[in-house]
Amino acid sequence: MTYRLELAEDFNARVPVGTPVRYWPVRGWGHFFDTVTRSAAWALGDGEPVVEVEGVAGGVSIEYVRVLPAQCHARGLEEAAGYADEDGLVSLAHDLRARAETVRRGEG
Repeated sequence: MTYRLELAEDFNARVPVGTPVRYWPVRGWGHFFDTVTRSAAWALGDGEPVVEVEGVAGGVSIEYVRVLPAQCHARGLEEAAGYADEDGLVSLAHDLRARAETVRRGEG
């Protein structure tokens, strides 16, 4: 269990809360979505290191997430804004585009 706790600590040293990540519900395969971390990683009772990400309830294994370069995250936000426009969600689309610009400037 000590090794797994060290994995969580290493993850926290490299991935602060709010970091853009790509999350796969099935480890590294198939459908994924881009999100951000919303907690520091911790070890469950069985030692599995997990972290919370926006859009998912509870902790997810750190093995299921990968850090995204800022430009990749910004493109994902722009793509989501396009879908919001198609669905008539103008305010959400505006917010997503503003967030993408913030990410591009390195401020978020």
